[in-house]
Amino acid sequence: MGTSAARRGPLGPRWSLARRTATRYLAGEASSIPAARELAARYVAALEETAAQEGRDLLGTFRLTRRTAQNLGEFMEQVRSGGWEMALAKKGLSGMEAGEGAISLTAAVLGGADGSLEAAVARTALAQVLGEGFPGPAHKEPRAAQDGVRRFLAAALYLRLALDLGETLEAASRDASRLRQGMETLKTWVEQAAAQVPVPPMPPASPWQGLAGWAWITRVLEGLVAGVRGQGIGNRE
Repeated sequence: MGTSAARRGPLGPRWSLARRTATRYLAGEASSIPAARELAARYVAALEETAAQEGRDLLGTFRLTRRTAQNLGEFMEQVRSGGWEMALAKKGLSGMEAGEGAISLTAAVLGGADGSLEAAVARTALAQVLGEGFPGPAHKEPRAAQDGVRRFLAAALYLRLALDLGETLEAASRDASRLRQGMETLKTWVEQAAAQVPVPPMPPASPWQGLAGWAWITRVLEGLVAGVRGQGIGNRE
């Protein structure tokens, strides 16, 4: 997967700066949203550095993530149009209880992903989004597919940051409570950044698995990483 393929850590000036920023982030008494903005932006800049070293653009390191987002959008659209029972039946998951069903559904929506760390991140992000709506005693109205996909992309970006900079953040934190508070602030900021991304309209009757779905997901992910970088450090290195 390039950047997140191992915890030993990518190399480069931007990665060194991202790690220093991560250390400062947890050095104070509390992690603020402005500090989280800078750390997330430094991380995106570091991802760009590695992508350039590999001869591709940043979004190329999110190919499996975007493909999974297509699967998620398709499934959530089926839920909205035909209900949970019909959508689950199409996945061969009829009659499953919430806990078992949510796990099986995550695997079904993820599809034939490889064993890379990107796949692990996508699986965890999927479980979060699907778990919010899986039928149960507190079953709610299904979330719009576009909203669910946007939340999934935000979760995937946050989780990749947590894995790539996790060792640095753990080393800088005084205790588990401090680390947890810092990670929650980071997660909140990435979710806020995702919520600010303008959602482009999907062409009528366009399938998520087609070119229109791929282009929509790509535009939203572009908006997310640009927003995270721009609001944190702008055009600075």
